[in-house]
Amino acid sequence: MKRILAFLICLLMLLSAASAEIYYTNEVPEDWYERDLLKVTAIDVDRSDAMLLECGGEFMLVDGGSGQFRDRLYAAVDAAGVKKFKYLFSTHSDNDHVHGLIYLMRSGRYEVETFTTINKKSYRDDAGYHKQAVNATEKYDIPYYIVSDMESLTLGGADMTVLRCTESWGQNARSAVLAVQFGERRILLTGDIDYRVMDQFVEKYDEFILHADIMKAPHHGLATIKAPFLKMVDAEMIFIPNKKKKVPGKFHSYMKKNAPDTKLMYCGDGTMHMETDGVDWYVWQEKDTK
Repeated sequence: MKRILAFLICLLMLLSAASAEIYYTNEVPEDWYERDLLKVTAIDVDRSDAMLLECGGEFMLVDGGSGQFRDRLYAAVDAAGVKKFKYLFSTHSDNDHVHGLIYLMRSGRYEVETFTTINKKSYRDDAGYHKQAVNATEKYDIPYYIVSDMESLTLGGADMTVLRCTESWGQNARSAVLAVQFGERRILLTGDIDYRVMDQFVEKYDEFILHADIMKAPHHGLATIKAPFLKMVDAEMIFIPNKKKKVPGKFHSYMKKNAPDTKLMYCGDGTMHMETDGVDWYVWQEKDTK
């Protein structure tokens, strides 16, 4: 009976997802900001990852970009009115994901409830960024938490599921992936997973877990998004944390061949705003003035 009920719920969610509307404009309905919303801001930190999530008055930063772009990170966070983060979420310990988080913790500008990561404190990366992050959590008394596969987190009214590859394939492959659900709408944040992990995810998870209206392209558009993975996610829009001119031409030709109806946007060419009331998405991009 439980299996039948789970199947019916899954089917209902998939059917509702098919009716998703993404409006590419900042001209939102008049009562938009009176509604409960999930806001996702993909911050322009060039070819690196930094995504600010806000829901129900709670804030989360998924990666912080390269440290050299920390002023852009602070500006976006301050513009959103952040005083406290429920989570700083480190998908993995490469410079272009974790360094901005290190600077943010060191700055003392914001209260941080939890630093969330895939790595034990004892993990050592060649460049030493993980050790810097650990030192910052200890110096500023920030709780340190290791997420596991299929673990559930919440941010306001948004439910988030952590997806993990635990094979010893390196930091990119072991990136924490975050499937975020708010109402009927879903967004998938993929860290730097590679083609091996995409194949594993297709085998490991069902369509309900992977399906999303919007997906972040893994590894800044430098990794091929395997066709079976594209099909299971079935995103209407994919955003790439990179400048369009820095993304290899083979990525564009591959996407044109395998997902010709999927809209591509590049947050390295201007900070992107994605907001949903659980029924529709509104997406727009700031003008790149850099």
